Amino acid sequence: MMSAIEDAAALNSAAAEAMKAAGAHACTDVTGFGLLGHLREMLEASGTAAEVFVEDVPVRSGVTDLIGEGVYAGGLRANRDYLVSHVTGRALGEPATLALVDPQTSGGLLIAVAPEALERLHAELASRGADGWTIGQVVHGPVGEMALL
Repeated sequence: MMSAIEDAAALNSAAAEAMKAAGAHACTDVTGFGLLGHLREMLEASGTAAEVFVEDVPVRSGVTDLIGEGVYAGGLRANRDYLVSHVTGRALGEPATLALVDPQTSGGLLIAVAPEALERLHAELASRGADGWTIGQVVHGPVGEMALL
């Protein structure tokens, strides 16, 4: 439990410095619209689509179990209903994919970098003590569409 509280209280300043050093193209903080809601905003603004590697998205232990039992915020359903027509691949109904629209986030950053800058971003994050994960890629496709793989 303490780790979740500490993560929620952490500032994004180290990650913001890292993304600047790596030459990020875009960034947003993930809050009430869930990861996919904020990703869709970024995709619409850039005229692109994305592939999301569901199993690579870090999710707190026990979250998917709770979702599977129907224990989640009402905003999850609203986010799902809004985004379901913009999702392909895996169904937006299994616990692992529903976690991607959960409004209960700590405001971590969703950062877009060119493929050739990805390694540098991870190095810059690590050098500042910040965690980072590669959770997908931007692709050509219908604007705002997200393929869950």
